[in-house]
Amino acid sequence: MDLPELRSSHQPNVKTTILVADDDAAILSLLAEVLRQHEFHVVTASDGAQALDRAREHANQIDLLLTDFEMPHINGVQLAAAIRQFQPRIGVVLMSGSHNLEAASEACSTFLSKPFTPRVLLETITGLLDDSQVNNV
Repeated sequence: MDLPELRSSHQPNVKTTILVADDDAAILSLLAEVLRQHEFHVVTASDGAQALDRAREHANQIDLLLTDFEMPHINGVQLAAAIRQFQPRIGVVLMSGSHNLEAASEACSTFLSKPFTPRVLLETITGLLDDSQVNNV
């Protein structure tokens, strides 16, 4: 698989933590695997409510939220808003295969339309992590 080299301004010995939320178990597993292969620390959640719980458990340790738009209990936009209540500078990547994500642009740092390649995922994430608006803990 042709994947980009990761270039980040983060200290090389500090692992970046990404909270990944998706109610499709296969997609969640694939996203986590790709990110772990590139040395990200990954926390997973199978729905919005579980993701919010995980974000609270790891308060100020999550560098980025990668979330599906449509999930049970709490959708991706609601999840991002809830997490930003206690971690206002967290980067948010909102994913969807069926919604116009332009309408949700205020809730996220950027969005990805499903399907996307691992290369696009990694380029999007590394770009956000290098952006000064993302919380560097």
